[in-house]
Amino acid sequence: MTEKKISRNPSFTPSPHLRDYLNNSKTGVTQTLNDLFDRHRMMIELDAIRLTKPEQQALAAHLQGVFMDTIAIQSVPQDVIETGNESLINKLQNATFGQVLATLTRYKLVQG
Repeated sequence: MTEKKISRNPSFTPSPHLRDYLNNSKTGVTQTLNDLFDRHRMMIELDAIRLTKPEQQALAAHLQGVFMDTIAIQSVPQDVIETGNESLINKLQNATFGQVLATLTRYKLVQG
């Protein structure tokens, strides 16, 4: 079996860790990327906390103008109290990082 490495492409420049992961995968670059994408979509579908429209609006308003890096995502369960939306607070106050990320991605509050 010929080992395929990810080729250099100016429109796709993976991080060194991702490049190494893809190059060392047993299923090849394309299948590995497809698997990563499929798992990501499944995580969003299964782990996202379902929010009502008012909860979505309150969360979106609260996060408006916030650069959503990993630190900001981690602090959503603590910071959401500032929204004053009790049902949103109850849903997110004990959420894991994965649940928060999936929720923010599902409702397009972060790119995913």
